[in-house]
Amino acid sequence: MLVAERRVLTCAHVVAGVLGIDSRGPRPVDEVSVDFPDSGEKRVPATVEYWAPVTEDGGDVAVLELAADPAPGARPAALGTSAVAPGDLLRARGYPHGGGAAVWAESRVLGRGGPRGEWVQLDGLGPTGSPIVRGFSGAGAVDARDRVAGILVAALTDPAAKVCWMIPLDVVATYYPALRAKFDPDIGRSRDSPPASEYFRVVDALESVPCVAATESRRALIRLLRPAVSGAIREHPGRRMHVMEMLNTCLDYDGGLAELVGLITRIEGEESLPVRRLIKTISQVYPGSSW
Repeated sequence: MLVAERRVLTCAHVVAGVLGIDSRGPRPVDEVSVDFPDSGEKRVPATVEYWAPVTEDGGDVAVLELAADPAPGARPAALGTSAVAPGDLLRARGYPHGGGAAVWAESRVLGRGGPRGEWVQLDGLGPTGSPIVRGFSGAGAVDARDRVAGILVAALTDPAAKVCWMIPLDVVATYYPALRAKFDPDIGRSRDSPPASEYFRVVDALESVPCVAATESRRALIRLLRPAVSGAIREHPGRRMHVMEMLNTCLDYDGGLAELVGLITRIEGEESLPVRRLIKTISQVYPGSSW
């Protein structure tokens, strides 16, 4: 899926399958070819810019950098912030027969699942229509407004079950933060993303604050945020992933991060050393911004 002029988002296991390597291994260095079936037969060589290998805890994300412009007519997909809810309908297009004509499939959102709750389960509709199976991996799952909510990652081996999973884009962005700048500004905030090392400085600073580090106080803190923000923050069993989800969601809303820091300051006190370090870190990572 084209997400920027020369960037393609897909699953690590898709790239590994093409190269004949282990999807749990290190980032591959060999080139792959990317084709654009809707825009002619042009194939463009690409290298792996970012790689989150398959692990028991999640991953399975790859970003390819094209060596040349994509085929004429190819346009980056519109990206949402994956704010899907049970019952929402999503559709995707894939190649279940390995090539030839593409097939559309429609599914309904059931809820979170997969490793650490990072994935979202989708169930097919009724006895007719194509199931999402092998050949759909890495495809974008599109909502009613034609925005991609996530990328398809796995399916039950029995196609009659019509059960599959996607990695929501908010989770993809925790692996590849630069993606967040491409999200549709109608949903959240479009901003220049800092380098991953700087982003994780903010995550580390948040985790050092006592009311963020403890599970119950972190949940209470989230409940104090305005409903639009708190309701969009997804629960994660792991502390770090939950803190990243909280940070990313606050960044999606104008004034969201400032609201979060304000609440933390009121809880911990202005003289708290972890709070002062947090404010300093955010000011360095997002300079000249009102957050």
